[in-house]
Amino acid sequence: MNRMKSLLHLLIFAFCLSTYITAQTDKSNSSYLFEDFQDAIIFYKDGRQFAVPLNFNLANGRYVFIDKTDQREKEFSDPSMVVAMHVGKRIFLMSEGKATEVIQADPKFHVSYTPP
Repeated sequence: MNRMKSLLHLLIFAFCLSTYITAQTDKSNSSYLFEDFQDAIIFYKDGRQFAVPLNFNLANGRYVFIDKTDQREKEFSDPSMVVAMHVGKRIFLMSEGKATEVIQADPKFHVSYTPP
């Protein structure tokens, strides 16, 4: 009986530990829109285009990209110069420094991502 009780406690402990470890490695709690940085093309008002890995920080409402020169995460120095971003097949339009995803063009259906 005592041995059975010890085994039950051990099983409960192992289950709790595995649940804790899974929660710590789960990316669903990430503050980013995408699980990983996505290849994107950034279109500027002056006609320039840049291809960079991009993600959206849901916590502060800013786009973050990986600078190819030093591999560091950076934000746009002047977001008002960005017109649009193509992330795979997804399109984001910039207006007043904020981005809106175009879900459907006609009828118009857009989604804005804002920090909490």
